[in-house]
Amino acid sequence: RFTPEARSALFVARRAAEAEGRAEIWPEHLLTGVLTVAAASIGPEKAAAVLAQLETPRAPTRGSAPAPEFIPFSTATRQCLVAATERATQRGHRWVRSEHILAALLVDDATEAAKVLVTAG
Repeated sequence: RFTPEARSALFVARRAAEAEGRAEIWPEHLLTGVLTVAAASIGPEKAAAVLAQLETPRAPTRGSAPAPEFIPFSTATRQCLVAATERATQRGHRWVRSEHILAALLVDDATEAAKVLVTAG
């Protein structure tokens, strides 16, 4: 049910987690993916400014092990994707779009991603 743009955001999120050597994809990686994919729509300068505020979570890393073929979503990220799907359904949308993911990132205000979004307005 995810649009190609939303799937691209998930792909970028995976790459961000992989580049940091993370064992899971965190909401902060998801925000990185959404902003990277949507940069042309919201303006590259604004996307870059928000990304500059983003600190990656201090979560367990894989160390020097090579990236696995599959990097799982963290519990918080899974909850965000469920919330995005529910948000799309509540609005009568057949597809989950990037904006649904972005809004769902605000649900758990304890995440760094939500804090950055609130600060960015």
